[in-house]
Amino acid sequence: MKIKLPIICLFFSVSAHSLPAAEFDVGIKDASSVIAMSDGRKKVIFNALVTLQDGGYGKSQSEEIIKSRYGVSSAQLQNILMEGYQKDWLSEKDGY
Repeated sequence: MKIKLPIICLFFSVSAHSLPAAEFDVGIKDASSVIAMSDGRKKVIFNALVTLQDGGYGKSQSEEIIKSRYGVSSAQLQNILMEGYQKDWLSEKDGY
């Protein structure tokens, strides 16, 4: 199943709606497992990735750490990131 996801840059605080969309091939199993994941768990994963990148880790390295630490696939992580930007979880992280 192909879905459109925004291209995400974690080094700048921008709205996902202002970014161009890119197509990623996401397996149905990965997409449905993210849907079944609690919002709390998705926020923890999203915030952990942002914290690593804010701490100086690169995009690839931080994503590998998160995938290993939380047992999520690349597709699941991309879905979590998309949801986090669409729901503005960055402002929740920063306390705004």
